[in-house]
Amino acid sequence: MITTTKIKINNNKMLINMKHYINKFIVIMILLFSFFQLHAQTSTLNFTLNSDKVKISGHSTEIESTIKKIENNLVWTQYVNGKTKIIKFTITDNTENWDRETSLGSIFYTMPLEGHTCNLKLIGLESEITATLTIRISNRQEEHYIFNISSINYQ
Repeated sequence: MITTTKIKINNNKMLINMKHYINKFIVIMILLFSFFQLHAQTSTLNFTLNSDKVKISGHSTEIESTIKKIENNLVWTQYVNGKTKIIKFTITDNTENWDRETSLGSIFYTMPLEGHTCNLKLIGLESEITATLTIRISNRQEEHYIFNISSINYQ
């Protein structure tokens, strides 16, 4: 009987130790999940695009512009004849496949503007970076702005 009692005590200790390790495991998993969730929310790509030319619906013109993306906001600033025009967008959907070290890849943002749907498509190739802003006026009419990107700065 003494042997049986020792086994029960050892089993209870093992059970207590297992519960302790399971609780530690659960706490560690919760902390890891929280960390990755926080990291995913704060790891958006923020940048400023600089452009000296834009092609508007097929017609090229020299308009200095910046497109600045911070979190879920996009600000297009145009500098024309000493005047500044600013258009602000809120990004509602995005796909980012971009390498900030090489500025290669693609980015696609969807944004509403005064009842219209707008898209910004950024393509980074070895030879050039282009940004295309499409404003869907109606089912049959779209305006396309194609920016010649001279530089990109990351925040």
